[in-house]
Amino acid sequence: MLFGATAPFSKLLLGAIEPQLLAGLLYLGAGVGLAGVHLARHVFHFPVAESPLRRADMRWLAAVVLFRDVIGPLLLMFGLNVADAASSSLLLNIEGLATMGIAWLVFRENVDRQLVLGAFVGVSLVLFILALRHLGTARTGAYFSLAPFIGAAIAIGLLHDPLTLKLTLVAILIGFGLWLHLKENHVHG
Repeated sequence: MLFGATAPFSKLLLGAIEPQLLAGLLYLGAGVGLAGVHLARHVFHFPVAESPLRRADMRWLAAVVLFRDVIGPLLLMFGLNVADAASSSLLLNIEGLATMGIAWLVFRENVDRQLVLGAFVGVSLVLFILALRHLGTARTGAYFSLAPFIGAAIAIGLLHDPLTLKLTLVAILIGFGLWLHLKENHVHG
């Protein structure tokens, strides 16, 4: 929900804050939130069910930080300068599609016909990473695709972005693709 709300609330702030600073503030907030989670785990003695990072993971972690945490938010803020927040929110679904493509092509995860069909029709960081670990890359990308609908709804309600026929058709197509992903049943032996 917070990821989906990023575009419309960022659009409100872009008049007063430069895109580069706003992108940095978004991930500063994510870092503060993660520090709070880490502190709460320590204070309340919650077990850490995560695998520790290995030296071999550092290359992938650096790529994630560079592309998802630096370049991605910066491009989002520049895009919000020239587009309305509702359309920008729905365009965030491309991230899910790209994630699924990487899962399929790079990590050789199983992607069945229904998942591909859903991706074809429907073109916060710690939770995303946890979901990657527990659900797999392709399914996490599919579930994460719900967030832009929240952003579009906020943009229409709060910023009074127009509910155009094109936006409605895109939302229906993306929604259908998301529904196909969510109803897919996949288990491993």
